[in-house]
Amino acid sequence: MVALQPGIAVGALLETLGITKQSMSRVLGELLAMGLIRHETAPEDRRRRRLYLSPRGAEIENRLFSLQREVLLRVYRKAGGKAVDGFRRVMRG
Repeated sequence: MVALQPGIAVGALLETLGITKQSMSRVLGELLAMGLIRHETAPEDRRRRRLYLSPRGAEIENRLFSLQREVLLRVYRKAGGKAVDGFRRVMRG
């Protein structure tokens, strides 16, 4: 989500993911310690933090997304056009 919405506020990320502050705090701390994300104080409100991928985090996200895309393409080809269309209709619904 941080890759898709750079600068997302921690509160907005909590709401989007539907998880508790406690769960987010632990994971966020790990990601910060690993240097995969960074946070900045929001200029409009110093109590809020905005999240961004670090260069290392962006590199890892790009690699993971590429692998996921390759797997999905392979599965879609194997399933065939009708199955893919049906899956897309279900997901949109």
